[in-house]
Order: sequence, then C-alpha cells, then structure tokens
Amino acid sequence: IEIRYAGDPLVDPDLLRRELSKADAISFADDGLEMVFTAGGDLWAMDTVLKEPQRLTETGSYESSPVLQTADKQSDTPSRLFVVARRDDKFDIWQAERANTDGYWWQPSDLHWTQLTNDAAVESNLRLAPDGRSLYFVRGRGELIRLPLHGGDDATPITIADSFSSPDYDISPCGTWVAFAESDDDFNSEIWIRTADASSPAVNISQHPDNDDSPRFSPDGTLLAFTARRADAESDIHYVYLQADEAERTARDRSLAEALEKMKKARSGAKAKPEAKPGDTDEADDAASGNADDAKEDADADDATDDVTPKPTRIDFDRISERVRRLSVPEAGERGLFWVGEKAKLAFHADIDEEPATYTVTFPDELKPKKLISERISQPHWTKPAKGVLGLIDGVPVLVDDGGKIDRFTFTARQELSQGERLRDAFVVAWETMRDRWYDERLGGRVWADVRRKYIEMAERSGDVATLGSVIELMLGELNGSHNGFSPRGESTGSRQPWTDETAHLGVRLVADDAGPGLLVRDVLPGGPADRVESRLLPGDRIEAIDGT
Repeated sequence: IEIRYAGDPLVDPDLLRRELSKADAISFADDGLEMVFTAGGDLWAMDTVLKEPQRLTETGSYESSPVLQTADKQSDTPSRLFVVARRDDKFDIWQAERANTDGYWWQPSDLHWTQLTNDAAVESNLRLAPDGRSLYFVRGRGELIRLPLHGGDDATPITIADSFSSPDYDISPCGTWVAFAESDDDFNSEIWIRTADASSPAVNISQHPDNDDSPRFSPDGTLLAFTARRADAESDIHYVYLQADEAERTARDRSLAEALEKMKKARSGAKAKPEAKPGDTDEADDAASGNADDAKEDADADDATDDVTPKPTRIDFDRISERVRRLSVPEAGERGLFWVGEKAKLAFHADIDEEPATYTVTFPDELKPKKLISERISQPHWTKPAKGVLGLIDGVPVLVDDGGKIDRFTFTARQELSQGERLRDAFVVAWETMRDRWYDERLGGRVWADVRRKYIEMAERSGDVATLGSVIELMLGELNGSHNGFSPRGESTGSRQPWTDETAHLGVRLVADDAGPGLLVRDVLPGGPADRVESRLLPGDRIEAIDGT
C-alpha cells in the first residue's frame, strides 16, 4: 500500500545531511593501511580495503590539520591523533587516543581527548618530528612552534620563527634542523635553517631579494631543495648541498667511490662452507649452529639498523648561499616539491611542454625531468613501509608507487550536522580572521568582541551560506575599510536530504504481553536478520539489549 504525506516536513529543519566523497586534509599511518582525514569539517578514519569512513567527531565546528602517529612499541608510544579543533569557541590543538588500544582507528571506539594548547591564537599546519617526540605547528599569523610531547620540565613550547605570514617549513630527517621560508618587512620570502631547539640564530640560506619558498630536506639529509624566483615571474628549483665536500664532489669522484664499494663487497665476503658429508654429523651440526647464530646476529643487526635514529646532519654554513645551484626548466613553473624514495629523487609539479603533471629528477646526475603521474598530488608523503607516496588527488586518498601506479581509495561518508551550528562556526572563523590579520591592530577603534556578539546569533539563524555572506559583509562594514569582501564557495548549506532514515527490523515477532526482562521472541521470520548463522535467534530467547541499549 503506497502512503503519501502532504503535510509539513517531518525532518528537523536545522538538520543538514550530506554525502561526502572528497577529503580536505589527510594523514596516513606509516604503512599506508589506514588514514584519518577531514571532510565536511569533521574528522574521519578509514582503511584501504573496506573503505567505510568512521566518523570520529560530531560537532558543528571545523576540525583541521590532522596528524596520525603510528604506534611504536620500542619507545612505548601509543598510536595517537593530533588535530586542530574548536572547543569553547576557540581553536586549539587536541590529542586523541583510542580507549580500545588493540583496534584500529577505523573501528568504533571511545576516544580520550587531551588539550595540548590553550590560547586565543589559531593553530595550523601541524607536523610530527621524525622521532615522534615533538609536534610542530604555526600559531597565529606566522609563529612556528615546536611542542615537546614527552612532558616534564623541558616540555615548554619553543619558538623557531615568528613572522607576519605563515611559514612553509620542513624538518630534517635527523630532527636536528628546521628549514623554513619566512617573509621580511619588504614582503621578500627567504629560506632559513635553524636548530630545532632554537639554541642558535637562524641562518639565511638563499640571500636573494626575490622570493624563495618550499624548503625540503632530502631523505639522507645532504640536500635542501626549494623553489625560487630569479628572472621575471619564472620559478625554478634551487638546491644546496649542506656539506661543502659533497658540493665539491664530481661525477668521477662518485663513480670511483661506487667502484671501490663494489669491489669491497665482492672480495671481502666469506667463502661458502662445503656441504657436510654423511658421518660428519657433529661437525655439520656445529657448522649449522654457527651459521644459524651468524644469521640471527645479521638479522638482529638489520633490525637494529632500522631502529637507529639518523645521526645528526652536519651543515657547513660557511658561504652556504654561494653553493646554491639552479635547476632550470624553462617556463615550467616548478612547485609543490617532495622527495620520493630513500635516495635523492625529487618530485614536483610543473607544466613542461604545456603538459601539467608530476615530474621527478634524481640528484646528482639525472636532472632531466621524467613524468611520474599526470595528476597533481597534494599533501604528499613518501614512506618506506607503504612503498610509495601517500596523499590526495582531487580530494581522493591515494598511494602512488615508484613506477607511477595509482591506487585510489574512494569513499562515501554520510554526515549529519546542525546547520545553525555550522553557520555560526563559519562566522566565528571570519571574525577571528579579521581580528588576527587586519592591518590595524586597534580595528578602527571597535571593540571586536562586541561586534561578534552583535552578529553571531544572526549568523546562526541565517539559514544558508548566501545569507551568512550578507551577515559577514555587515561585520566587515564595521571596520569601514576598503577592499573588504566575502565570497562564499562550495556547496550551499541549504537543507538537503540525500538519504532518508529506514526503520530496521530484526525479523522476529515478540510476545506482546510478556512482562520482561527484555523482549521475548515468539517466532523468527525465515530469511530475516535473526535467521542468519551469525545472529540467529530462537523462539523463547530474550533480547536484553540492541546496540547496547
């Protein structure tokens, strides 16, 4: 029987439902088998096989910059998640740990949250140090901070750099150095290197009146690559060997070292032991035992090698800016640098011969760009356990192997949220942006907190993004400044219902007048959920709880 209802909507008008298929920011486990990402302002976790996103946060606020730390048994470090989240109307960094430590992030579990920062500034651009013992982030406009995570008296945040604009930065593989691009008072961006403990002044690596950006340490710590503009608007890759002797090595020097290493390996190996003959049992057993012990020692040595923290990189700062070299690809606009593999293979995005793609070069001798993939990968991160580059392509999580093969982990996430809360939070973000970035710190003599109180309820009740935009325009008008405006982008937050609720049935009939406890099963419908092997119920069974209730 088809039943139609022509009355008022039966859903909450403030309820917003969306199906999400693109991530905004992402962080993978080192092995690439699970990930956390933000989509629709919420935090989600997912694996690479089932690909069913598990929602980790359900607030009207926006979460951003997630960082997933893989568990490390040797250092007794649990798997942790760091994220910027709004609580009590301000952004701070929060740490989450699973109550069920034996499970995975994409499996349901309660989360234990710990607040790591508590101030009015907005944090962003979180990154974990290579040893996992410190968290880097940008506070406010452009203060680069290192926050020790191990507690104790030396857990005080350390300021690495402080600028009026957010610095792009990278941490050396050994964790000793931090390279960052910082703008000066003339709006010229330079590349600097400083010790991670800020015990010595930063050193200007680029020393050029044109812009330098995107510093990236090579995996072995011997090279620093960055993009720089040197002629007109053309941006090229520049690089510098951090040790002076490496910069002076020629191709013949490298070939000679390779030849000597090859000879040493071939000529210094132990000769194979002869096969044991019948009757040589004791000697054969002793030999086998010796070989086994040797093999175990070799294996232990290999494991130890994998666990050893890289030695601190030596940097020769004397005349380092004079060692900067240019890798020019005419009219290609190189950008988005990242390293691939354990060797010095640098990947970047460029438009070569009018073909936009991701290309690679390998230092020091294979400097002609080779196409890796046709797409551009954002937030790329290569890991040895994953055997490839992890990141996003058009908002879809991906794994790109060294040969350019792309595994896409597409998803559909169903999100329910309060439309009013989300619009309110968007207004607060706009309000904070003007508070922190308007050129006049006095904000035209306005009490900015009063401006917020004046418009925030109006924003929450605006109903859609277009009307919210009008509210934000009114707020901007309080500053009486020129060139201010707000242009909403993305989907409208108008009420949409991409799916409707369906009533679930167990496939049983109950005894209506039973006094309990629970629900008494009268009979089971054949082929229903309660007739399956894994969830079978029988007449006379009592149902004591459904989904824990």
